[in-house]
Amino acid sequence: MPRPVPADLLEIAEALVPDAALDSARLAEHGNMHHVVLFPGVAAVRISKRPSAAADLPRRVEILRAVAAAGLPFAVPEPLTAVTAFGKHAAVAISWIDGEGLPEGVGDRAVT
Repeated sequence: MPRPVPADLLEIAEALVPDAALDSARLAEHGNMHHVVLFPGVAAVRISKRPSAAADLPRRVEILRAVAAAGLPFAVPEPLTAVTAFGKHAAVAISWIDGEGLPEGVGDRAVT
């Protein structure tokens, strides 16, 4: 069962994706540098957990833009908003790409 989205993270996500249905929001189960609020079919909102992640988020967004522009044969999430500061956090909305996560160990280069 998905974890409820804490109110402070939901407030940030709503500010970046105001038309998303808040009752669809869920918190991604994994994330070392960012909290990720998911609006299935709409967007994923990455919210920094630490100051170092906040400082690095603009660079990561530019890398996503460059990879998306490269014309590779797979979908790449693209920024929907600018990186925005919310107190000690930085956040960005990223486009939604449908699909499912693989089970642990599947697709892991160390395993294959």
